[in-house]
Amino acid sequence: MIFDGKGGKDWKPFEQVAHFYAAGVRQAVLEALVSVLGDALEDMNRRYERMADLPDDICPEGKVTPHITRRASYGMPLTVICVDEVHRYLEHPEHGRTICALLTELAKAGPAAGYMLVLATQRPDTRTVPEGLRGQIGTRFALRTMNWQASETILGAGTYTTGLDSSKFLRTHLGVGILLGNDDQQATDGEAVTVRTHLLDLTALRRLCARARQLRIDAGTLTGTAAGETVIAETPQRRLLDDVLDVFEPGEDRAWSETLCARLAGRW
Repeated sequence: MIFDGKGGKDWKPFEQVAHFYAAGVRQAVLEALVSVLGDALEDMNRRYERMADLPDDICPEGKVTPHITRRASYGMPLTVICVDEVHRYLEHPEHGRTICALLTELAKAGPAAGYMLVLATQRPDTRTVPEGLRGQIGTRFALRTMNWQASETILGAGTYTTGLDSSKFLRTHLGVGILLGNDDQQATDGEAVTVRTHLLDLTALRRLCARARQLRIDAGTLTGTAAGETVIAETPQRRLLDDVLDVFEPGEDRAWSETLCARLAGRW
């Protein structure tokens, strides 16, 4: 599931494979994000209840295994929720707090139940991404930052004094960053590796997603947005001026506001 806070073209190729794809910060998208995260939290709790009843040889550590996530009968597939430009959602005056609380709960208990969060932002400050949420994210990746304070905000308190500083990267170090807490690289707490990511332009990304789509079709796992379902119910916003003009009577070029309000109330 992908939510692109910027709303540009960067993530659009993932419409081919994503169960849920939405872009921008329109009211409908914000409401959809709250709904998706809330549903994910409910499903996460149900997964823990089902795992409690599984035999020890199937679920030996009380969390999902590759075998569990790949068997449709268990109903616990690996679920990735990617939110790019997450600060645009967290800063929203109406929904920001709710989104932050839901993301924090998923970050705390989601991984063991098969939920993986990927949060990206260009504003890694404590006001935008509160410590309560950042503190639950064990794997962190810092690309070039403007100063060491921003680097430490991403990688964690005290990382600068240990020599981890992404502000030292040059402008020419495109895609180079510090990866912290990646178990696949045997990096543990306090250790990190400097890596260079692969560049994928939109043409290459579309090819990759087209291949992934075919694999999902072959596996019978294409759902949601990728399967052509409407996942966001767009409700056109009413225009106040149009509504006001509609209640003017023929030949009437002016009216008191009290009269207009009474007519508007009577019609809607």
